[in-house]
Order: sequence, then C-alpha cells, then structure tokens
Amino acid sequence: GALSMQALTRAAAPGKGGLRQARDSSRLDAGDARAFVASQEQAARPGVVYLDPRYAPRRKSCLNKKEVRICRRIVGDDSDAVELLRIACDTARHRVVVKRHRTAPPLAPGAAFHSPGRRVRYDVYLSEPSQA
Repeated sequence: GALSMQALTRAAAPGKGGLRQARDSSRLDAGDARAFVASQEQAARPGVVYLDPRYAPRRKSCLNKKEVRICRRIVGDDSDAVELLRIACDTARHRVVVKRHRTAPPLAPGAAFHSPGRRVRYDVYLSEPSQA
C-alpha cells in the first residue's frame, strides 16, 4: 500500500501531465483483497478483475535480487490466491485475468483461455453466469 501511495504521489509531480490524470482517476484501497472484492455492491461490481499473485521464483538468480527478497519478506506468499480467484469470479461482471509465470500451472482449472507471452501467461476466467 505504501509503495503504491508513493507512486501515486510521484505521478502528481509537476511535469507529469498524463500521469496526473491517471492518478486523479485512480483510487487506492489498502486491505484484504478478498474482503474488498466480496464487498462490492451490485452497481459497483467491476467488469474485469486483474489478479497478479506472487509466485515462487523459478531460478536461483531471482533469489539473489535484494528487491525481490525484501518484497517477498514484506508481502509473503499468496497462499490465499485460489480463494481470491473464486471470490473474484463471483464478483466480476465479465471476467477475471490472472497473471502467471509462463510455465506455472494455472491457479485453478476452468480458464476460458490463456494468452501466453515470453515470460508470463494470462489465464482468463469468465465470471459466473448468474453474476453476468
């Protein structure tokens, strides 16, 4: 939360033009994502939910990067990512997009499609039909 808030503050700095507009139209909510997503009222439900859960480093060299180690220590592992995906699929009006390492298994079965890239893959889950 603090790093995101710092980024939004920097985006408002003089000379940042387009970033200021993006910052002004953004909102930062800190807290448990599961509770936040589940608490969205019908009219405020997002069309798309994007999840970027932490995943284990694939190479030993990743473990040596100080920034990655610090971030992992602060954030921890996303042991609740599957639960968050379920809640997001129940809440999103259209779909949930999950960023994964390209060789990692899907977070859960049932992705409608996958969009692979060089390093990451995006798994797209459609929202529950009763919620659409």
